[in-house]
Amino acid sequence: MDGEAKGKRKVKVSELTIFGAEATKGQLLAALEAAEEVEVDLSQVAEMDSAGLQLMLSARRKYKSRQRSH
Repeated sequence: MDGEAKGKRKVKVSELTIFGAEATKGQLLAALEAAEEVEVDLSQVAEMDSAGLQLMLSARRKYKSRQRSH
């Protein structure tokens, strides 16, 4: 996770499969808690399965929910 500016985080994701979902989830949740805005860099993702898709949709829902509460 790279911090760019205060309130913004960039998360570099390299694996979106069931095998890396837990580590990626940790990165995304930490970024969502620490920053107002999160950019997810998927440029290094070569493979994605339904666990990866579910993780990305869940992170988006959490982000949208947080925006509504502010």
